[in-house]
Amino acid sequence: MTKFAWIVAGMSASLAAAAGFHNRLQADDQPKKEETKVVFPAEKELFAKESWYKDRPEKEQDFAGVLKRVQRKGDFGFARFNPFRLEMKEGSREVHVGGQPDVLLPYVGQRLKLIGKAVDMEVEGNQHHEIWPARLVVLDPGTMKDVTETPETEEAPE
Repeated sequence: MTKFAWIVAGMSASLAAAAGFHNRLQADDQPKKEETKVVFPAEKELFAKESWYKDRPEKEQDFAGVLKRVQRKGDFGFARFNPFRLEMKEGSREVHVGGQPDVLLPYVGQRLKLIGKAVDMEVEGNQHHEIWPARLVVLDPGTMKDVTETPETEEAPE
């Protein structure tokens, strides 16, 4: 290597080191962003204390399955719509959320046990087979997703 090449190589190394040091200084000057991860409980009381829940005559039972989010199809009107469904081995049931459409959002895609009442009703000519949940239990808590992820949404069945 020629003397000139040694000088250029030395200057390049010095410039690279200085740039790295400068970048570290800039990074140190910036306030560190603290990650705030929202942790959702693996067990949660939902509507057990609500009068509309307590007044239903149906027997409380366990429902185990995967919670799915349902996208509303068609016109928005006065028809009853439940934004969640529990997919179970025996089939699926809508999950009633009592006017709190985001209460189950962090649990979409999770295997859950919902403790609640099976409520079957007809509204405006449509049959609804619902779970009115008192409590939920996450069956696989190690698989909880970060709340910043957008849950998958399925189309509502006809």
